[in-house]
Amino acid sequence: MDFSIESVKLSLGVFIAIVASHLGGTQRQVFVLLFLIGLDTVVGWIVAKKKRCWSSSKARWGFVGKIVELMFISMLYLIDWCLGCSFLKYVGIYYFGFCEVASIVESVAKLNSNVPQEAVEILMEFKKSFSNIIIKRIKVVLESLIKKEG
Repeated sequence: MDFSIESVKLSLGVFIAIVASHLGGTQRQVFVLLFLIGLDTVVGWIVAKKKRCWSSSKARWGFVGKIVELMFISMLYLIDWCLGCSFLKYVGIYYFGFCEVASIVESVAKLNSNVPQEAVEILMEFKKSFSNIIIKRIKVVLESLIKKEG
């Protein structure tokens, strides 16, 4: 994990979250994030179909990643409620929103060669996040449990 990239994402998320909470942020941001998650999923499926590289395990772990994102945001909602503040949830929403947009652009670049490769590389670095690390850890644990039972 590149901590400089994580710092930029987190800083942007904090800044936008503070602005959103002061301007009266609403649940609309959650719906935008859910839309981005759905769009990323659909674009990923289109890429897999066009490239003929569909993998059910990759799709499954992508779904796990989306669930981890939503669980993390739910946890931030709970922390906000406990602390009596209202901006931590927006930090998570915008942080994961950036990751989803980066993933969408990366997928579109696989279909369209007009997207500048430098921009794609920057966004790929931007997309890497601690949720990917958590998903990889969960995958290792689950695979080891499956091997023990089998």
